[in-house]
Amino acid sequence: MIGPGYNIEVPWSVRFTWSGDYLHDAYWSVGDQGFTNVSHGCVNMSPADAEIFYGLADPGDPVTIQGSPKAGVWDNGWTMWFLSWKQWVHGSALHEAVLAGPHGSTPIRPRASA
Repeated sequence: MIGPGYNIEVPWSVRFTWSGDYLHDAYWSVGDQGFTNVSHGCVNMSPADAEIFYGLADPGDPVTIQGSPKAGVWDNGWTMWFLSWKQWVHGSALHEAVLAGPHGSTPIRPRASA
């Protein structure tokens, strides 16, 4: 299914929001891709590119959409990348970073960036 209100099968579809945004094969719009907006919210790709992406994608891979008038929304799909490190730590039970290992977990101080 592609987008709200749609019920079509599209080859090589990779969903990146729960509300129905996908990266997928759009064989019908190859000549317009990159030049004209021919999508209803998805990212259209050629069949060859869509097949390659489908084979490489893992759940949670970051997807950056540029030029869209509508921003992404936290908690609509794999959106953990929307949060800053400070927000991640604030959302933890301990409010600090934890190093998890086979013998338990240890609170740590993140290294300062260079």
